[in-house]
Amino acid sequence: MQSLRNWRPAGTQTVLRAFFRQIAVKGHTMVPHLRIWLIAIWTSSVAGVAVIVGLALGQYELGTFLWAAAAGLLVGVPAALLNWAYLRPTRSRKVGLLGQAPADESTVPLP
Repeated sequence: MQSLRNWRPAGTQTVLRAFFRQIAVKGHTMVPHLRIWLIAIWTSSVAGVAVIVGLALGQYELGTFLWAAAAGLLVGVPAALLNWAYLRPTRSRKVGLLGQAPADESTVPLP
């Protein structure tokens, strides 16, 4: 098993591709529910705060919402993945922070 300490990014592989690579493991569909919920909560919270700050400062154009969406993605996704690693330390050591290491046989649900 590859630990988080030895993790290296794999060339041009994007964060989202590495994140969703874990969905199908050996023919079984495994949706990482906790990570998806954490990403949704973190990105929407950060984007919401950015929109509120922008509107409070009198910025009422489209750019405010675009910057808020970018801030939500750039800050929310890493924060959610770190939050998941904090909540599930054993699982994050098994599969890696982005799910790049294959899960062992004991974690795959039986049909």
